[in-house]
Amino acid sequence: MNLYLVDRELSGTAKALVKADEEAMVVLVQDGVYVDISDIPAEKKVYALEEDMRRRGIADPPGDRLTRITYDELIDLIVEHRVNNFA
Repeated sequence: MNLYLVDRELSGTAKALVKADEEAMVVLVQDGVYVDISDIPAEKKVYALEEDMRRRGIADPPGDRLTRITYDELIDLIVEHRVNNFA
C-alpha cells in the first residue's frame, strides 16, 4: 500500500495521484487536518493525527470516514508502507 502524507490542501496533482492509486492511504498531518476529504474517493482510507486535530481545535470531524491516529500509529504506517510526501 502507498501512504500519502498531506500537510495542507491537496493540489490538483496530489488529488490525481491519490485517485489513480488503488492502494492509496491518506494521512492528514499539521494543517492537513483541515482538508476537505470529500475530494478523496470514498474507498480510500483517510487518517488524521489526533494531536494535530487537538492543537487546531477540531474535536469531532464530520462523517465517519476519518480515522484518528497517534504519532506511534503513524510511525507504524510509515514503516509498513511506501510513503509519498505532500508535506
